[in-house]
Amino acid sequence: MNIEERLNITLNKFIRSGEIEDFRNTVSHWLIEEARYKIQIKEECISEVYIRLSEKLQRFVELYQEREIKSLIGFLYIFTKNIYRNVRKKMEVEESDDFLKLWNEPGQKNLITNIQEEKVWSLLRQTRPITRLLVYLRYNIEIDPVAYRYLNKYLKRYNLSPLEFRRELLIRKENLKTKQKKIIGDIVKYNRSLFRVNDNEKYKNLVQRKKLLSRRLRKREVLFTSEELSKVFRIKRERILRDTNECIRKMERKGNDNHAA
Repeated sequence: MNIEERLNITLNKFIRSGEIEDFRNTVSHWLIEEARYKIQIKEECISEVYIRLSEKLQRFVELYQEREIKSLIGFLYIFTKNIYRNVRKKMEVEESDDFLKLWNEPGQKNLITNIQEEKVWSLLRQTRPITRLLVYLRYNIEIDPVAYRYLNKYLKRYNLSPLEFRRELLIRKENLKTKQKKIIGDIVKYNRSLFRVNDNEKYKNLVQRKKLLSRRLRKREVLFTSEELSKVFRIKRERILRDTNECIRKMERKGNDNHAA
């Protein structure tokens, strides 16, 4: 059975029973294994597209029925392309010149922010799915699409709503972005002031303030605390701390080895 047949079967099941999970899983498989390549979705966007598409599936089905669309997979491609276009626009708006200049300064980024997300995924690929999820959620690293499927399974196992969790995840990420943008804005102001100030003491004071803000910016913000993750996944806090810290140490060693090579 090909993917188009599976999409039609699971959609009809959803329309008859109201149970959307099989259709969502089939769409997720289609997105990850096929559509991402045909639409040419960039690695840094795939998780965001996945989340938005999952959240909008109900609306997608409503439009599909209202407009009496003949080709399900054709309409799904169009719908997903529009989501991807909106994700790209949002990212482009956020990437201002000041933001890029700041993050391209030598030494501004720590290990995790300095390695592209796909390289982080590669380093984590050999770890257990639950450990990957804990690292992603604790250290605010973009979750790879395969790990998202595991996340849904874990949440359902403990009778938690995947949709509600993803919403909370997005809210926390947006809050951290807002916090980072505020720090970046302050650093940019200090950079401009440094070119204008003539007083030596004021200059030193501005440099010191900028250093403090830069340290705050380099610090990897915690998205979910170990206590929160312990409650969600029913895992002891001590084990979460041990496993995630050990995973980061392994990433550091591999990152240093690759850099030396």
